[in-house]
Amino acid sequence: MAERIARNRAAAAERLRARGLLQEKDPAPKTKGPPLKPSVRKSDYIDYDFATLENLNGGYISSRSGPGEGGGSDGAVGTSLEEWKAAQREKRELFGPQETLVPPPSLEDAHTMRRCMECRINVELDPVLDKVFQLTVCKQCARAHPEKYSLLTKTECKGDYLLTESELADDTLFHRWERANPHAATYARMQLFVRCEVERFASSKWGSLEALDAEWERRETDRRDRKTRKYDREIKQMRLRTRAQEFTKKYHRGKYGPRHTHEFVTREGPKDIEGTVTRRCTGCGLEVVEDLIE
Repeated sequence: MAERIARNRAAAAERLRARGLLQEKDPAPKTKGPPLKPSVRKSDYIDYDFATLENLNGGYISSRSGPGEGGGSDGAVGTSLEEWKAAQREKRELFGPQETLVPPPSLEDAHTMRRCMECRINVELDPVLDKVFQLTVCKQCARAHPEKYSLLTKTECKGDYLLTESELADDTLFHRWERANPHAATYARMQLFVRCEVERFASSKWGSLEALDAEWERRETDRRDRKTRKYDREIKQMRLRTRAQEFTKKYHRGKYGPRHTHEFVTREGPKDIEGTVTRRCTGCGLEVVEDLIE
């Protein structure tokens, strides 16, 4: 009977194993309790574990990213589309208009695209000049013509083109690009102007760029002259003070005689306090008590 039970049990186990319903038991009994930690950490000896590295395809495609997720530079792997949009909104609020610039137009209809007004070839326009300053110029032409499309700060506009604060603040005269101050976040926002607009207004204000240069040179000459006159006044005042001091010295010398110079000698008399000595001037009799320094 026992042998028949054993044969039946073995046959049933073989049928279950053939159907994949029977799992083999681990012959080594497992001890209960927390798993043992390795005594050596791989991170202490292995900088790059190639067994755990994953090809992210330049950071844009990841096998761990689900639908609507990305792994680009603007968000880590696993960032959802809603989180990416929230991060972009925060950037726009922090950095201002430059983050709201539209991307270049698509290539669906090449005949209706706007082209660079300098080269008449490129359709990928500079986003700052296009969106902020309303200039259809590509990046290559903007770099090739800095005398037209370079950006100027407000200080440069007032110093080089002699423009006033009220003129630069007029929105009908200039387009401006405001950015965070590079010196400190608490300072006023930096305002940038495009050179061609500034030169156009300065030319109409002063008549021509040559007249602007002449006015700038005249103001520089006046500034140097004012600085020279101020220096001359200070030198004259210093000389007057020196002459007044010399006159006072001569007056006292004529009234009271030449200036007295003390000649001290040790006084002969009662014993001084220990550690001191009394000296007397031979001319006027002035006595002083001096400490003896050992």
